[in-house]
Amino acid sequence: MQTRDNIEFHNVAELAEYPGVNGLALHRYPRDVIKALSPLGHHAAACADEVELRFVTGSDWISLTLSARSNYSFSTGAQVEILKGDILISSQTIPDGATQTIKLMTPPLLAQVKPEAFAGGGFAACVWRVRVRGATVFFHGLDTAGHPCRPPGEDEKPRRRWLAYGSSITNVDGYVQSAALRLRADVFNKGMCGSCRCEPEVAGWLTACESWDFATLELGVNMRGGFSAMEFEKRARHLVSTLRESAPAKPIVLITIFPNSDDYQITPDVMGVANSEFREVLRNIHRGSGDPNLHLIEGDQVLDRLSGLSADLTHPSLAGHQSMGLNLAELLGPIVF
Repeated sequence: MQTRDNIEFHNVAELAEYPGVNGLALHRYPRDVIKALSPLGHHAAACADEVELRFVTGSDWISLTLSARSNYSFSTGAQVEILKGDILISSQTIPDGATQTIKLMTPPLLAQVKPEAFAGGGFAACVWRVRVRGATVFFHGLDTAGHPCRPPGEDEKPRRRWLAYGSSITNVDGYVQSAALRLRADVFNKGMCGSCRCEPEVAGWLTACESWDFATLELGVNMRGGFSAMEFEKRARHLVSTLRESAPAKPIVLITIFPNSDDYQITPDVMGVANSEFREVLRNIHRGSGDPNLHLIEGDQVLDRLSGLSADLTHPSLAGHQSMGLNLAELLGPIVF
């Protein structure tokens, strides 16, 4: 998390300057870690997925200027959601290469409701939240028409802080955010689209990147095919032990590979074998740890029906993510409360 210009840049490790760009890139990982990643990892770590700009102001006239630079061939820009507290106000897209000034205004009906009506939620109703994803996003400025602006206070945000590391399934706005709403947790999402490889550099940085209360590690699916089970075990053990050394008593939860088409091939192939081997690696790490604060959740406890997947039979559908979030919240509840 970074703070600048009286704004909290949530889930941002670094406000990075780019040559020739008049703005600050909102990186989820710092550049000294990014340079150690795979080519796809470079893009995933710089992508502003589940980054939020948070602030509180009494101004009725607010302008926020952002720009987007797509990282992936399939991306057309950055998706932006505007929230006030936990209430979604609007959604829009910043096209690839465009700079856009977004106007923020409290909806009239929301302004007429007593703040205590939203008590018990995750965020105080006074907190503006601009959530972005899908591209590298640059911050160019916030104009509150001369009114004071400040970052939200600790009592205006969820009390529990969740560090989530995993594949693209974790990376997107999906099961993690759905579970977080149920748990009233604030998520530092460090998921890596197609490039969750448990690099030592990532393990070392995650220990100090944020102040977290519990962590989930959804591991394995991105290392199939490119890594042996032995190498996966080496890296996964290092990740777990590194996190544990920095946080001796905090809950760490391993999540095995979610069910996918490779588990059900008519003619079994190497990916199906890898699914089984990699799941067993995580079970062995858990069983042999002797650590009461290291937990294991099986992927099929979270994604409990293959019909929760989209057509690629790997990534969950919207309904699948929502169901997974509810399941995971129930499983995490006894661990984190």
